[in-house]
Amino acid sequence: MNKLSHNLLFLRKNRGLSQDAMPQLVGISRVTWSNWENGRTEPEVEKLLNIAGIFKVSVDDLIKTDLSQNTHLIKDEKAHLNWKSGTVYETNDSISAVSEPEPDYGKLKSEEVNWLILKQLNSLANDIILIKKKLGL
Repeated sequence: MNKLSHNLLFLRKNRGLSQDAMPQLVGISRVTWSNWENGRTEPEVEKLLNIAGIFKVSVDDLIKTDLSQNTHLIKDEKAHLNWKSGTVYETNDSISAVSEPEPDYGKLKSEEVNWLILKQLNSLANDIILIKKKLGL
């Protein structure tokens, strides 16, 4: 297993997501995701950018670093590790422009829907914090 495939598996499990949820988030088939996680194939650059945005890591770290041993490289790590708590954490991240495909909500499990909702709320809260900082509030 190479670093990329190891990181894909680690990040997915770290978020508590099933292999069935990832294709919805990335816009690929389940077999494609499985092949990436098992190191059989690798994603093209556009998909790497999308995955890096979803998991809040750099593409460089996604490819070259064992993220399970370097979790400090995951931006907004607390939200990744504690997403079930519903707690929103302040970060210093800039607003990300990575677009994600719209998931098929009818096929998602309750836990996955909760994660998506919390992810959106966290993103909105971070945007508000950044705007308030820029306005000096």
